[in-house]
Amino acid sequence: MVSLATMPSLFLVHCGYYDRDAFDGVFEAHADLFVVAEDFAGAKAQVKKHPEFGRRKMHVDGMLRVDAVDGHRLELVTDESLAGATKTERAPGTWRMLNAKAKPAGG
Repeated sequence: MVSLATMPSLFLVHCGYYDRDAFDGVFEAHADLFVVAEDFAGAKAQVKKHPEFGRRKMHVDGMLRVDAVDGHRLELVTDESLAGATKTERAPGTWRMLNAKAKPAGG
């Protein structure tokens, strides 16, 4: 059996940053970013490559490796047709917080 520590896993990385456009940057804002890596060090290195991480001068506040949710084990499968892209879906009526020019879903 292969150890989970040596297999690519899904990581949730909780990032903090100070938004100078909101209350002169007094309060820390947060964003959660998903990355795939083999371990926590790899996840931190991977999230630092995210364009928003550098643009917003983010820092890592916390990380979770997600192996299972509600009794469902996650298995990551490489899909060459995605060409390395991340695919997500927003719930109707929610905003995409990392894009200041974004409109509400359905808008």
